[in-house]
Amino acid sequence: VLDEIQMIGDQARGWAWTRALLGAPASEIHLCGDGSALGLVAQLAQVCGDAFEVHRYQRFGKLAVEEAALETRGGYKCLAPGDCVVAFSRRDIYDIKALIETSTAYKACVVYGALPPETRRAQARLFNDPDSDYKLLVASDAVGMGLNLNIARMVFHSLRKWSPGTGLAPVPSTQIKQIAGRAGRRSSDYAARGRATCVLAEDVPVLQAALAEVFTEQDTPQAGLFPEFEHLELFAGKQPDLPFDQLLQDFALAAKLDSNFFLCNQESVMGAAALLSHLPLSLKDRYNFCLAPASTRDPRIAAALLRFAAR
Repeated sequence: VLDEIQMIGDQARGWAWTRALLGAPASEIHLCGDGSALGLVAQLAQVCGDAFEVHRYQRFGKLAVEEAALETRGGYKCLAPGDCVVAFSRRDIYDIKALIETSTAYKACVVYGALPPETRRAQARLFNDPDSDYKLLVASDAVGMGLNLNIARMVFHSLRKWSPGTGLAPVPSTQIKQIAGRAGRRSSDYAARGRATCVLAEDVPVLQAALAEVFTEQDTPQAGLFPEFEHLELFAGKQPDLPFDQLLQDFALAAKLDSNFFLCNQESVMGAAALLSHLPLSLKDRYNFCLAPASTRDPRIAAALLRFAAR
């Protein structure tokens, strides 16, 4: 089962979904998503000679937007049990958690992508437990991936996020819709009606527009790719002394792709390549370390990656 298949078109991470879809050693693959990648997946299935079936499902409960932003109602002081605040940086997540726990009577769990899976699951269990003191959740966009959470209301701290290659940019409508849809899920205590709102009043119309948008089956026209190690190894054979970051850049310039695919943004990999450039690593080890899920923009994580690679 591959969830959130529309992420196959993500400029930074789409390659991971493409690899899973085209490389899974399975006789049958179930894909879940918002439908914007339906045309693309159907085309890929046809190219691969695979049978393709579509099953459409409707949301059982309603999802409503609260027009009054939190900043007009006392900020985080007006949060209630079952609320989840969504932020798009780890620093914001922990700042919000600290602010919540100093300005309200509630404790907050945290969920974000860089947490180990077992830690994310433990935080989810703590938040879902009605007898727990942790009544609120602060999360990144990882809140919508692979976790069943008892959320009544999604509160967006901001509708802008850092995007590799472009800097601070608006959150895509597909992602807003997917995150907001975690409120009031059928299996939760709030299944009758989920709610969504924003901290900033200026973001509420953006949220409303995103939830009202109807996606077509061609809204995700291409699948992301990133070179496999074997591709780079072959390419490096012609330029053996080339630094790894330059090797990636030259490969990207030389690559010719089918119209169904694009080459994903390499900013995070380039950052890791520059960090590790002075270490005497094999090409294979350098490739693996550069693809590790470690943000080199965080000094502590960068230092840990460097220490680990140096061993």
